[in-house]
Amino acid sequence: MLLFFFVTLIGAVATYAYLLNQRGVVNEPDFVFTWGSDEQNIVEGTFRLEIWLTLDGENLTLKIKTNDDEYNEYDYVGLVFDSNQNGYIDLKDESYGLWANNMTAPSFLSNHGFLGFAETSPQRGPQEVTFKADVGYTFEIQFPYLWYGYQLNPAQALEKGRDNSLHVCFYDEDASHSTLGVFVRFQFYIRDI
Repeated sequence: MLLFFFVTLIGAVATYAYLLNQRGVVNEPDFVFTWGSDEQNIVEGTFRLEIWLTLDGENLTLKIKTNDDEYNEYDYVGLVFDSNQNGYIDLKDESYGLWANNMTAPSFLSNHGFLGFAETSPQRGPQEVTFKADVGYTFEIQFPYLWYGYQLNPAQALEKGRDNSLHVCFYDEDASHSTLGVFVRFQFYIRDI
């Protein structure tokens, strides 16, 4: 199945976003978001968040790369899809918090754009995370995923032929507390061709 994605940014969170996969370039990300050094404290210079998204029936695969140059097991990528399908991301939508140590726990989207986690023992998550200091993190995420006896499948909330909302955050445990990380909220359109 060949998918085309069109993106609309919600708010002025990222400096810019662009879509590379309109030409069918396989190894290039679907979405790239950047923040300058005056907008984040994760890296010196420009921070990049690259997202690949593949939907094949009920199977959803995401690959998210960041250029963070320091490993911390508590760094995480947070994902929030419009699970209640009301057309936008809100605090009632399901969230997925995926730590760099490949663990996860129940989470929720907070008002400041990052996730809060339940105080429970973390379990292995649906992500496979690699880190290289000269490249950064790569989070590879496969859904559906059986977790705490419950099947997680955000692909069920995605619809072809309409805008789909997605909130992505990256939390850097080592960043100064004035800027804990970055987040972006955007809509994308899935067209089956």
